[in-house]
Amino acid sequence: MSVRSCLNTVTIKQEPDLRRKIEIAAAAGYAGIGLWSDELTRFEEDGGNLKEVRRWLEEAGLAVPEICAVTGWMYAEGDAKAAARDECRRRFAQARALGCGCVVACVSGAEGDLARAADDYRAVCEIADEFGVTPALEFLQGAKQVRNVTTAWEIVRRADHPGANLVVDTFHFHVGGSRAGHLAEIPECRVGLVHVNDAPDKPGLTDADRVFCGRGTFPLTEIFAALSAMGYSGYYSLELFNPAYWQRDPVEVAKEGLETLRAVVQDAQ
Repeated sequence: MSVRSCLNTVTIKQEPDLRRKIEIAAAAGYAGIGLWSDELTRFEEDGGNLKEVRRWLEEAGLAVPEICAVTGWMYAEGDAKAAARDECRRRFAQARALGCGCVVACVSGAEGDLARAADDYRAVCEIADEFGVTPALEFLQGAKQVRNVTTAWEIVRRADHPGANLVVDTFHFHVGGSRAGHLAEIPECRVGLVHVNDAPDKPGLTDADRVFCGRGTFPLTEIFAALSAMGYSGYYSLELFNPAYWQRDPVEVAKEGLETLRAVVQDAQ
């Protein structure tokens, strides 16, 4: 079975030019590219038009499986809530302009009532409906409350929105204490995107410790096999924040990343 591969552009952060990032992803053999809203905003502020970016993507034959990210919407109050929801609308509009159906929606690092979190998430889903996109909920291992797949799934379940789903990032998944068996507790495939990475076995892991698949100690084959068993057939997006990789040729990083991603995912299928 072929792997629906995606290169999240943070992996080649050293390349400053958006068009060149698209060319690198296509030349390396990825099926998709994951873009960042902040980079798209800078492009627009510098006089660029997203219609031009969409043309580059179409010429390269690349899908856009994800745009990162919307934040600040969970547990916000008053003016902060209004501002966060307005920002969601702006970023969802970017996704629609590029034909992207998924915008990563990061949870709050704070603690609160999960029922309130579910209400906030549903509200974001309803805003996203206006733009024809889905905000995929990403739990974060460093969050105080929503740091594992079980808690994140509870928010999705309580939100009770037909488009609500999860991002499974293997770093946050493993470091936050989630295990492959936890995926079997989700009654249907409600995973919209998978962020792929590995890391060594050491205390105090941070995003900077992310490495290519198979170069660390994460049980990736087990995680991917569990995703396959639950019916996941979406994209596997290589997302690395490793400063050492940012010192290398971005073309080489993209190619090596795809080789390791394919090897591990195909082993699990």
